[in-house]
Amino acid sequence: MDNFGAYAISPWREKLRGQIPYYLKKNRTFASILRHISLFGAGHSVDVETDLHGKVRLQVKNNITDKHVYRGQHVMGASDREIFSKVCSQKAAVGESIHFVDVGTNSGLFSLEALMLAREVGAKYKFICIEPNPEMVSRLTKNFSFNEAENISIKACAVSDSDGELFLDISNKNLGEANIIAEPSANSVKVPVRKLIDILEEENFPRPDILKIDVEGHEVPALSSLLTVPHMRPNYIFVEIAHDKHALLPKLFSENDYTEINRSGINAVFVLKSKVETYGKS
Repeated sequence: MDNFGAYAISPWREKLRGQIPYYLKKNRTFASILRHISLFGAGHSVDVETDLHGKVRLQVKNNITDKHVYRGQHVMGASDREIFSKVCSQKAAVGESIHFVDVGTNSGLFSLEALMLAREVGAKYKFICIEPNPEMVSRLTKNFSFNEAENISIKACAVSDSDGELFLDISNKNLGEANIIAEPSANSVKVPVRKLIDILEEENFPRPDILKIDVEGHEVPALSSLLTVPHMRPNYIFVEIAHDKHALLPKLFSENDYTEINRSGINAVFVLKSKVETYGKS
C-alpha cells in the first residue's frame, strides 16, 4: 500500500488532530490526551497532509519526530527556518538553486520542511539526504515520492572520517535514534560508511549553502573530511549538540572559521565567519 492516502485517518480523527496545535500552547496535557484519542485504534502508519511538510506517512508509535509532525509542530527550529527562508529568497531572486545537505535524514521531515520553504518562494533546489538506517531510508523515500520531490539524492550510508562498514545500534522505541558502534549489538545492523566530502564530490555538489547534521554524537568524525576542504565548507551548519559532552563541536567549528550565531535547546547554528556580515540581511 504505497499510495498516499492508503493509511488516511478518519474525519473525526483529523478534526481532533487539528485541535492539537492550539492546545499545545494552552494545555499540553490536554493536547497529549487529544493525540492519544485521535490515534486510539489507528494502525501503525497514518497518512496526513500538513502545510509545513506536505503529504507524509507518519509512524507515530516508534518515531519521535513523526509524533511532532502529527501534532502540527515544526521540525526546524525558528532560527533554522529564518535562515533557510532567507537563503531561498536570495537564490530565487537571482535564479540559482539552494544546495542543502541533510546528514541524518530520519524519515525526511526536516528536508520536506526545507523543500516547502524553497517552493514557497519559487527557489530551485538540490538536496543530498544521507541516512544509514534501512527502515528510515524506505520511509523517507516514500515521503519524498508523495510530494514529487525532484533533485534530491538519497545516500543510504553513514558518514565518518574513513570509509568502511560499522554497526548502527537502533532504538526500538525511536527508530530515528541510532548510534554508530564498532561491535554488533542485539539491535544493530551493519551499514556502509563513507566520507562526506566523497559523497558531495560524487554528486558534483558545490559548497553547500546549508548543512544540517544530527547523528547522535558522531558529528565530529562525520564532518571532518568536509571541513578540511576550505572551498567546500557549508555557509551555514545546523547541528544538534545534545551529545557533545566534551564541547568538541565548538572547537571544531572555531578551528575551521565558523562562529556560533544561535543556540536553542539542544540545537545550534554556526556560520562561516566570512558570511557573518550577510546574516540578518535580506
